[in-house]
Amino acid sequence: MTVIVLTNPTQYLRGTLAQYLLEIRANVFVGTLNARLRDTLWQQILAECRKENQLVKPEAILLCSMNNEQGFEMKMEGVPYRHVRIIDSQQLIAIPEDRYQYYEDKRKRPSGLTDIDKFLAGKDQS
Repeated sequence: MTVIVLTNPTQYLRGTLAQYLLEIRANVFVGTLNARLRDTLWQQILAECRKENQLVKPEAILLCSMNNEQGFEMKMEGVPYRHVRIIDSQQLIAIPEDRYQYYEDKRKRPSGLTDIDKFLAGKDQS
């Protein structure tokens, strides 16, 4: 089983995934893929997420069945304040403190903060 969740995807990316997976909800794709096709699709997702000169960068989360203790594997791209950490062979989600603070401030003042890089640069100077 493979699950791919996208945020701000391009039409090209949605169309590509729709060829192989069922879109059960907007930008949530589910299906069964072999490892080779899954890796090929993930490389296409990475290429789209890392393109230069995009106003809004796509974000992606991949969950797939795996023969390990948890029974699945996670991959993330473009999700700036969360990342996968492996601790004792378990995949966990980590949120760095400085990025967590940025998103807390953003929730309180949505129009006050616009760029996380500027926010983090300001924290380094103080």
